[in-house]
Amino acid sequence: MRPAVKYQIFVSSTYADLQEERDNILYTILSMNHIPIGMELFNAADEDQWELISDAIRDSDYYVLILGRRYGSATADGIGFTEKEYDFACQTGIPVLAFLIDPSAPTAGTQNETDPMKLKQLNAFRDKVERNGKNAGFWRNAEDLGRLVSLSLQKQMDRKPGIGYIRASRAASPEILDEMATLSRENRVLRAELDRLSAGHNRSPHLMIALPPLFLPNISLPEKPVSLETVIPADVAGFISPDSISRYNNSLPTTEVFQTYLKSMRLYLCAKNAKQEISLTLSNEGTAKGTDIFVDLTFPDSIYVVSSHPHDVEKLFPLPKSPIPENPIETARTELRPRIRGLPYQGVFSLPESAFSPSPLKFFHNKDHWISVDAPHALRLHKASLLQTRQTHFDHSDGFAIIPTEIGTFFVNVSIICSEYPSPQFFKLQIEVATGEPHGR
Repeated sequence: MRPAVKYQIFVSSTYADLQEERDNILYTILSMNHIPIGMELFNAADEDQWELISDAIRDSDYYVLILGRRYGSATADGIGFTEKEYDFACQTGIPVLAFLIDPSAPTAGTQNETDPMKLKQLNAFRDKVERNGKNAGFWRNAEDLGRLVSLSLQKQMDRKPGIGYIRASRAASPEILDEMATLSRENRVLRAELDRLSAGHNRSPHLMIALPPLFLPNISLPEKPVSLETVIPADVAGFISPDSISRYNNSLPTTEVFQTYLKSMRLYLCAKNAKQEISLTLSNEGTAKGTDIFVDLTFPDSIYVVSSHPHDVEKLFPLPKSPIPENPIETARTELRPRIRGLPYQGVFSLPESAFSPSPLKFFHNKDHWISVDAPHALRLHKASLLQTRQTHFDHSDGFAIIPTEIGTFFVNVSIICSEYPSPQFFKLQIEVATGEPHGR
């Protein structure tokens, strides 16, 4: 018995080396009373035909790939037409059946790839097909291939029936089509009315938070000092001894100590020059008021959240002690010339623990909202209520500031909960840190 629905099946392969195999598959599909379609209808070497080929694949119910030992002709961008057809079929979501030649199957010399570059592409293509799990079987000859295609297609049609085609005489009559159109219109009207009635019962807030971009000025750090020559310059001869130069050289910090100092010095300079008092915007884009709103923002490690009070910032990011000893030559020159002397050596750098573990800070401004800084990278906002279509701002008057320490694109983890939400809403916000002078300093 012939099937009432005929399926269109796109057959994709190289041509010159697989003519017998293609003929066998086309005959197999026709014997199943379905419609084969493939490169026989197109000029595979003409890229202008790609639009027609892609339309044919998109309109097909199944896609069959036959992969032998040649890669075939390539497009202008270097990818083979067969591989391009396979990738497109996978993207469209239609069922894909791939049949790969058995590695041990004998083939004629003209059926083997001789171009080293194309052979490399062929092997990569074959690996991709096997990784995708689209492989339906291995074949050794044309007859073996025809049998595999017939069995695999029938199984696929039973599991995932396509849309297919039917004869016009089997389609619905004009009267039935008119009745279906009338019922469809009535269904749309009833659905619209149901949505309208349901909207009044499904009112809820939709809370969002917006972050402005951040800016970080250029940060200049000292260079690692080098050892002094043992020969004393003539202009300070008699004022310093070789022992003082030896003590200086022996007191120079190790690379590890100096890098630790630079890291802390960078944090100090960022806190001093890049601290910015920004405005965070909380908005309600929903259809109902939100109450008892909590917003938790977790910034990346390169962005700090601090109290905007200068004393608190200095406490969290103190000026680190320099591990660099006084240069005896420069000290002698300073004493010989009437000018202001540099800062004395302060000993090996040591950063207080409070610089990395600040105490929680909370700033209450009114009963309606407050801000809490609970960790160096965490900020909590609270709003008593926010009407739909309204927004509110948390800014410098709420006593917090942001300190970026690196340039780039980062993501902030956001959690929002209110009395109307059944559970917290989680999402990520992108934040940009660009080179430039900070605003709101």
